[in-house]
Amino acid sequence: MTGPDAPPDAPAAPAAPAAPADDRLWQLAADVANAHVERRRLPVVRPADALALVDRLHVELDRAMAGHRAAAEAEGLRIACGDCHGCCENVVITHEPEALRIAAYLRSPDGAEARAHFARAFPVWRARLAPALEAIARPAPGQFHAALAAAHRARVPCAFLRDGRCTVYAVRPWICRGAHALDTAAHCGGDHTEEPRVYVWGPLMELIENTRPLHGGMHAALRGAAPPEPVCTAVHRLLGAADAPGRNDPCPCGSGRKHKKCCGA
Repeated sequence: MTGPDAPPDAPAAPAAPAAPADDRLWQLAADVANAHVERRRLPVVRPADALALVDRLHVELDRAMAGHRAAAEAEGLRIACGDCHGCCENVVITHEPEALRIAAYLRSPDGAEARAHFARAFPVWRARLAPALEAIARPAPGQFHAALAAAHRARVPCAFLRDGRCTVYAVRPWICRGAHALDTAAHCGGDHTEEPRVYVWGPLMELIENTRPLHGGMHAALRGAAPPEPVCTAVHRLLGAADAPGRNDPCPCGSGRKHKKCCGA
């Protein structure tokens, strides 16, 4: 995934939705996180509050990532992420609030072009990953991470990726914001099996770990027992099926055949 500095042609960050006063918002965040950890009844989380909290969390994460980059450079290390999009071949699992954030952006005027691309790319992404996505959705006991690894080996670019750039970069999930390879992108994609070197910075890792209960709690408050989904699948669900090509439409994969006789079969 691209690094913490947005590429020149990345879409501008959409305006954050009107948020409640900080005291109430952060109190809600603490209540949700604590209830999730302690397995107590979760507070009610409105979608507007979830969106506002996601925006605040992304701001905090981006600040930590800037510190992460500065700390690496102070040690003479170079963050290679920027033009590489090897991480975008992973199937990213996301919680409902971040999927809501992306869907809200795609519904906005600024996201219209990205939404049109997603409508074309999603059926192809889903068709190419069908067995892997089934294994992720219904993993055998203890096999969830193995299913994710199998999906990565298929090397299918994310449906939000266009010409090597993330079309939803401004609202990408937290897991996509924390991917930083060192020195070279040579091991980040293609047929390479060696893991890239990464720079582990304590404050960034601490922030990520401390916010996990909040992400999990907000997801449970909004989706109940439904597990987190691949981000592309979740956003497609939130947008509805209206963007999907019709059975008799040309298949978006470019084969020249009707969708019903190609990826929609």
